[in-house]
Parts: sequence; structure tokens; C-alpha cells
Amino acid sequence: MAAIFFDDFYRSATAIVSGREIFHLPSADVLDAITEISQWNPGDMITDELVNAERVVQNALGGRGRKSLFEMKPAQRRRLLSNAGRGKTRTQARGHGATPERPQQADRHPQRYAEYQAARVKALPVAVKDEGVIRVAGLNKRDRSKVAKHHNAINKYLDSGIDMDLARFEGRTVGGYGGIPRYELETRLQPIEDWGNQGQFDYESFYQEVA
Repeated sequence: MAAIFFDDFYRSATAIVSGREIFHLPSADVLDAITEISQWNPGDMITDELVNAERVVQNALGGRGRKSLFEMKPAQRRRLLSNAGRGKTRTQARGHGATPERPQQADRHPQRYAEYQAARVKALPVAVKDEGVIRVAGLNKRDRSKVAKHHNAINKYLDSGIDMDLARFEGRTVGGYGGIPRYELETRLQPIEDWGNQGQFDYESFYQEVA
């Protein structure tokens, strides 16, 4: 498992995100801590060394999270370890380097978020029940906001295991007008975990334009 992580980290170290941002390889201490935690399995003893390793990883992610890495589901833990290995903070991992935390920020800073503004009137990825993440163009402002909040809830669940926000979208839909089919948003946890493991929630490309 460690070898897979390191291959991924070294590829990411020189990757250019959105043509602008370069993630640098983290320090040796962070990589050592990631390796140590990645070799831990549920049921194993949590030693002082593992506790210290977790502290190093949490600090690399921008501070302590709400939940210990050792309390997370395997998919959530892998996601955070992968982010730390790429040199991402939690904010960057959520895709908010070139995109705003809230749509209103883009309205207040149109030049900073020009690409985001142009892209959001086109196609957005929507996590659709039974279908996966598909791109839907032409959604109105209300539905775009709903999709963004739904993705935030998904990301929160994948990062922390907290599904309260996600449950609020049960039975909610987008589209159904202007020739756009009506899509039901996915809220079931297992499909969301599966899609997350497949990399379908790629927040760097979330607001990119579709050719």
C-alpha cells in the first residue's frame, strides 16, 4: 500500500492544477507519518508513535480535524492521507483554490473567479442516484446552488464521516425544465463511497468548462 501512495505522491508533486497551481512534495516527516498510518489496520493497537504520526498528518492538512484518522472509515482515511501526500490542505482538497467557498464570493470578486463564473453557466457535475456523477448543463441559479451544497455535503461525509447534511437531500431533484431531465440527487452512503474511491469527486475540475 505504501508503494502505491508514494507513486501517486511523486506524480502529484509536479502536477499543474488548472494550469496554475503546483503542489510540492511534502516534507520527509509528513511522508514518513503517512506511511506509518497507511500500514495501520482497524483492530491494531494505536501506539504513541501512531498518535504522533497522526498529529503530523493533521497539521499538514491545516490543523486538527473533528475526527481521528483512526476512527474514520478506510475510504475517508485514504482520502485524507492522499491529500496530505499531495501537499494539499483541506481547503485545497475541497477544490477552493480557484473556486469560491460560496457562490456569493464569486459575485463579489468576479476577476478572481472569472473561470468559475464562466463555467458555472455551462455544465456542472451532479451526483445522480443510480447513475453516478454526470455533467448537466443549463441548470438555473437555484439548482446550481443545490448542486453545490449537495457536493459540499458529499465532501464533508467523505472527509469526516458526518452524513447529517447529506441526509437533507433525500428525494431532492434538479432539472425538469428547458429540456433538462429531472435528476434525483444521490444520498445513499455506499454508492457515494464507491464513487469517491473511483475519483469521481475531483474538485479541481469541478467547475471547468466542458468542450
